[in-house]
Amino acid sequence: MTDPSPIFEGRSGFFKQVSGPANVDVDSFGRRGVPFRIHQCSLKAYPAVIYTQTAIVAGIEVARQVRSLDRISAIEIATTRRGFERTGSEPEKWSPQTRETADHSLPYITARAMFDGDITNESFALHIYRDPRILAFMQKIKVSEDPVLTARVGGAVPTRVTAILLDGQRISREINYAPGFAAQPMNKDEVERKFRGNVGKRWEKDRTDRILQTLWALDRADDLPSLLGELALPT
Repeated sequence: MTDPSPIFEGRSGFFKQVSGPANVDVDSFGRRGVPFRIHQCSLKAYPAVIYTQTAIVAGIEVARQVRSLDRISAIEIATTRRGFERTGSEPEKWSPQTRETADHSLPYITARAMFDGDITNESFALHIYRDPRILAFMQKIKVSEDPVLTARVGGAVPTRVTAILLDGQRISREINYAPGFAAQPMNKDEVERKFRGNVGKRWEKDRTDRILQTLWALDRADDLPSLLGELALPT
């Protein structure tokens, strides 16, 4: 390994104290005429593991078309190899006992999204993920890897959700990118929806509105300590 880039000279405490010498190609981060790498980063729209993000979107779209979930006899969820291993390969994913299992369960998260039309922090409250209606509905769900989807992995995290109705009709949606992925950035309304969903009922609406307004103008803020203090106020 070579010495750090000259731009880090005198400010390379990380390289001196933690990692050791490293060759950092700062130009690859972006510069005039070269897109900045930060624009290739993704932001999860929902508070759940990345492999479930597209399943949430697909599940909501399927549920809207089905209209009544009572019409569904079975659901097939096709995901990537990694998605299957992390979110749909273990029996406990069909009966989560903890939040940590629930927010990594493709069957639970898809079912909850189909019931509620959204996934927020409230989706992982104990009485919500142990809801008997959800647990029963999840028994209709089968998760499997589709090698075609696995081969598509890159910027995409593809998922296909298919509902088989009591009359045999199949309603399917396949999603490659969820809002917030680098290929599909969230707009301002979507970012605010996530913020409000994560805050939930912890703050009064006026406080949430005020902090959001400040955060959208963060580049012009002149009192960051006060903002951070307000974020840390008891809930």
